[in-house]
Amino acid sequence: MTNTLLSLQVIPQNQPTREATYALVDEAIRLIDASGYPYRVSALDTTIEGDLEGLLRLVADVQQRLIELGAPGILSQIKLLHVKDGIAMTDLTGKYDA
Repeated sequence: MTNTLLSLQVIPQNQPTREATYALVDEAIRLIDASGYPYRVSALDTTIEGDLEGLLRLVADVQQRLIELGAPGILSQIKLLHVKDGIAMTDLTGKYDA
């Protein structure tokens, strides 16, 4: 059941160039895409909708993958909205979608 919205911002630490940072962020988005969960990329984070446990596993997988690719650390900001009866991004943003 889709009962959670999770917004994830990953900030790889100590990268030598902006391009190296962006490459790791792109890999994080690729993993989110491969998860099959609906998501929306925005300028500062990516919002994903799904079940709480699965989304938390996805966050852990993203962290681990970026470390495997050489990032010495990842600063992540996570926001969660967990609703017992279900929630979708369009519940909050539908009136703004054109």
